[in-house]
Amino acid sequence: MNAARQQVQEFILTSIDEIMPGSKNRDIYVDFFARQSDEAFAALMQRMEEDEEIFPFYHPNFTGKVIDVERVIGLIEKHGDTIMEQLYDIDPETGLQYLTPLKYPVLLLPLRIQQQKLQKKMSVPKDNNHIDDLTNQPTTESKGASLSYPEVQILYAMGGDKILEETMKVRGGDEKAFRDYNNAIIADGGVTIEAISSSKTKVKSTLTVQTILEAMHLSNNLAK
Repeated sequence: MNAARQQVQEFILTSIDEIMPGSKNRDIYVDFFARQSDEAFAALMQRMEEDEEIFPFYHPNFTGKVIDVERVIGLIEKHGDTIMEQLYDIDPETGLQYLTPLKYPVLLLPLRIQQQKLQKKMSVPKDNNHIDDLTNQPTTESKGASLSYPEVQILYAMGGDKILEETMKVRGGDEKAFRDYNNAIIADGGVTIEAISSSKTKVKSTLTVQTILEAMHLSNNLAK
């Protein structure tokens, strides 16, 4: 092993250990480097230089320890770098580009795609006649799909407000809005949320929860 590689390895091991002193990451990388030839190490450094490789930090769940984010940010700044940057964004109201006054962390994060793969979990409704008495939502033979909270978060983050309004209000238990929705399709062959969004009615599940709370003598503003 040449002196340059020894120096680089020591820097990597020290930096890894600083993230969470006492973790097994240092031992993992000591073993990793011991099994590499100088040629393999040089190729690894080249991939690092080209942003094709990273050194992952291993931290199992349920160990009782958590990574101190502020400490990590401090370590990054200690080595003369930063993850905090001002960002250029587009104002949704004016369409003008602006530079944010505050700095935000810019990170590489994993992307996980949610998708349905199990055939046995897929269903097609047989009719449009069965609804739940408490929510006015399709049930039994009329139920074809559902919307989970993580899916709601993803749609909201992607700006899918109209999708959420259609699935959670119009088709989610608002009887009048759903009736107007179907009538527009029958009359015009299509429908837009804007055309029926003037309705001030609410989904029945909200009214049901309001009634339950009031029966418990708990005042609320759910129906407002």
